[in-house]
Amino acid sequence: MMQDNSPGVSLEEILGSEEVSGFLETLSALVRMPFVLHGPEGRALATFSGNGFVCDAALPDRNHGKTGTCPCEARRREHEEYGLVQEIRLRDWRLGEIRSCLKNQPDTGRARQSIQLAAGWINDRINTEYNINSLSGEILNKYEELNLLYELSEEMASVFNTREICEIVLRKALNVIGAEKASILLWDPDSEGLRVMASVGLPEETGDDLEADYEEGVCGYVFRTGKPLLVDDLANLPEDISPGKGAYRTDSFLSVPLLISPLKVKEKVIGLINLADKPGERAYDAGDLKLVSAISSEAALSIYSSILIRDLKENERIQKEMEIAETVQRNLLPRKAPDIPGVEFAGHCVPAKKVGGDYFDFFPDPEGNVGIVVADVSGHSISSGIMMAITRGLLQSEAIQNKRPSRLLQDVNRILFNDLVSSELFITMAYFLYSPEGRRLAYANGGHNPPVLFRAGSDEPQLLDAEGMAIGFLPDVEFEEKGWELAPGDLLVAYTDGLVEAESGQGTPFGMERLIDCIKRDRHKPAAEILQGLLQAAWAHIGGEDPQDAQQDDMTLVVLKAKP
Repeated sequence: MMQDNSPGVSLEEILGSEEVSGFLETLSALVRMPFVLHGPEGRALATFSGNGFVCDAALPDRNHGKTGTCPCEARRREHEEYGLVQEIRLRDWRLGEIRSCLKNQPDTGRARQSIQLAAGWINDRINTEYNINSLSGEILNKYEELNLLYELSEEMASVFNTREICEIVLRKALNVIGAEKASILLWDPDSEGLRVMASVGLPEETGDDLEADYEEGVCGYVFRTGKPLLVDDLANLPEDISPGKGAYRTDSFLSVPLLISPLKVKEKVIGLINLADKPGERAYDAGDLKLVSAISSEAALSIYSSILIRDLKENERIQKEMEIAETVQRNLLPRKAPDIPGVEFAGHCVPAKKVGGDYFDFFPDPEGNVGIVVADVSGHSISSGIMMAITRGLLQSEAIQNKRPSRLLQDVNRILFNDLVSSELFITMAYFLYSPEGRRLAYANGGHNPPVLFRAGSDEPQLLDAEGMAIGFLPDVEFEEKGWELAPGDLLVAYTDGLVEAESGQGTPFGMERLIDCIKRDRHKPAAEILQGLLQAAWAHIGGEDPQDAQQDDMTLVVLKAKP
């Protein structure tokens, strides 16, 4: 790093003050001894001899600003033992010295005190001038810094695009400091890397795809530690920090983190500003670091706000899409159960998160038969909802052909297999076919929870099970089919796992035992009331102010009850 070796104050400037020259002239007259001021190179700057007093050798004219060689200095060798020299300094800078001689001085101690007094007074004046200049310079720098930050804030105020804000910040930094290579990098949570958002002097082919590893190099160090780095020589970098690849003309660069402090509690690093190769092959200094840090502090909040706005807009877009998907899914579910002689139906689906993967439906045909399906597509996202819609369309097509449950599941599995595999999804499905003639109910199961059957006159439930694998696991699967005749009062409840796995605040699942107890308690009621009773029991078990909001998975129920 280059250091400014100039104090900003010189003896010539001090001597230009009438107060200084008048004091030295008066002191010279009082103590009857001459004073000659010399600069740091030894050149005489001014002579003060006071009231016409002269040394025993002729002194120069008493013009205070005239320079020359002191006669005492010229005859130094003749009376060196009488010479007086007092250095004038400002901190670590030597500004010159004040000289006189002891020749013809009856009191040498008084003479030494006099030249010390003169030197001390000049030093005080120089320190005062230096402090005033430093304060003025600091005030000016603060003004310029505030003006810079105000201009930066003005430019960023109407911009909400993150990349545009980064370009404004980098341009402003280059205008006031300068760099042949510069960049702003921001943390990208998707790629888990530092992505270049604005740059100067970087290869064009890198474009927006250039990223830096947050675990390596200078960028990684600054991002991880949140500490700025000012380097004047790459050789001085710690061994565990690599400067990275690239051709640099100088070894000096700056890297400053973009820091925000949410609630002033903990700082968060969102990126960094890099400057390299200062014009004129000069090194970056502490002043540059201070200025870039000020720019970084001003810019960080605007950049972070733009990211939040972008995320908010994205969330709003997703929320809107979810609402649309929820509406579409709700419209795909049956609005009411079919009216079939000898049996009553009830069905309901409660998605856990707007769009769910659960599905139920009824497929009546002209002959009075009705297909009943309860299915669960893995997950409860938009992709699950889309797959559910596809499955619905396929089931409608297959059910029209009045296929047996086992054959229908086999064909659905074969048709959907490739789509499910590519989507990394699968479907569990229970399918029933009810025929009014003889009140015959046929059933096949594709890996779904076993439905519960209560036969009239019995308090013991039957869990209906049939061999079959979830749809989407293998391309060709055979499904077992079972069937029986319904008697008046028989009750069938089909459900998805979201019901029995619903957890209380203590993590206890609703479970099969509670499900069976609730069915047994309400079995004498109509199908719709049995269904509502089960849902209310599940929400009571989940608990909380809004149990439906705390629901972790979709819950679907279909109730079939044979009329007397």
